[in-house]
Amino acid sequence: MARHGKHREVGIGDDFTAVWIGQTISLFGDYIAYLTIPLFLETLSNRAFDFGMVSAAENIPTLLFGFVGGVLLDRFRLKPILIIGDLLRASAFIVLAIFSTSAGFQVWMLLPFSFLVGSLAASFNAGLQSFIPAVVAPRLLTTANARLSFSQQLAFLLGPLTGGFIVLSLGFPAAFTFNALTFIVSAGSFLFIRAPVDRRLPAAGRLLTELKEGWIYLWKDTRIRLTTLAGSLGNFVTGFIEAALVLIGARILGTDDPAQLGPFVASMGAGGLLGAFTAASVIRIIGIGRAFITGLTLFGMGLFSMTFATDLLALAAILVSAFMGLVWANVSMTTMRQLYTPDRLLGRVTATARALAWGSLPFGALFGTALADRIGLLTIVRVGPVLIVAFALFLISTAVWNAEAVEDHERR
Repeated sequence: MARHGKHREVGIGDDFTAVWIGQTISLFGDYIAYLTIPLFLETLSNRAFDFGMVSAAENIPTLLFGFVGGVLLDRFRLKPILIIGDLLRASAFIVLAIFSTSAGFQVWMLLPFSFLVGSLAASFNAGLQSFIPAVVAPRLLTTANARLSFSQQLAFLLGPLTGGFIVLSLGFPAAFTFNALTFIVSAGSFLFIRAPVDRRLPAAGRLLTELKEGWIYLWKDTRIRLTTLAGSLGNFVTGFIEAALVLIGARILGTDDPAQLGPFVASMGAGGLLGAFTAASVIRIIGIGRAFITGLTLFGMGLFSMTFATDLLALAAILVSAFMGLVWANVSMTTMRQLYTPDRLLGRVTATARALAWGSLPFGALFGTALADRIGLLTIVRVGPVLIVAFALFLISTAVWNAEAVEDHERR
């Protein structure tokens, strides 16, 4: 088992609570933007490939960042990096709010904005996952990750609904400004961390050597390697679905009314909330590996089934089940990575794993939207999830299925 510093012996206290509150507010703003940016793009274009380009611009930095960003995260203190990243993202959304009022705003202008925000999000998210084990004991990591996931899914439930309301009543600039304010609150939350974060930093060496060390460790641990590959496949499929979410919802429901699309997206958040409530218990009962595989299977089956829904109620029920499974898989994957990786490698392994798992999003967005314009939107939505379920079934025969529960791992 990896050896951890003294900071790992503390439990969930005020320091984590401060971060949790800040992230809850910040994620609420994120999921307002999750709907409002595609809605804004729809006022500029109705071509699926344009949605794919914007999504790719936002997500490809995760792949680029993973090659070198993890080394930097392991070399520097994380707290200042997280604060600066939040403030820069706030500035980007304020600029978008200002320029979105221009009648000459064009699709291509969203590309540099999306790339910048995506770059900042990539560094922040990898940094946050590396930071959490510095303020939470190993035995409580599942609980901490489940709480953060709960906040994410609560934001997923309420953010799109709020975003649709803000756009209808106040317009896009107000929605983008609100998102900027949530990043400012998130940055301030890190200032409430009172205890010194005792995270041991390695002596700086050659960048390529350190980068290679992180890749080797990730590939050596079968559980981390296979769950990362599963995440990469899942995100390749969902990259297209996320990019064209507004178009898919409009096709299934027969309307592009924000008041109708808001509940469509919010049902995903409702499933995520249920998953966050139950993730820790499911992992404790069936094991962390089985929880990952079960969740991945539910997610793939739900994505496949949603295109056959005949009304909003049936669609919502399917998406609740799918996104409950997604949260089980995400909490399991994140916790395994945090538990099975030594402190000195955590930044590199986290950033590398995120690069592999999330770096497929832009390629899925571009490939799926380009193909959808030729062979049909819903056809692509139905094909991809079959691959997710097939990979989940394959994992039953691997070490992932028998991955230890958190408590068993700690006693070794």
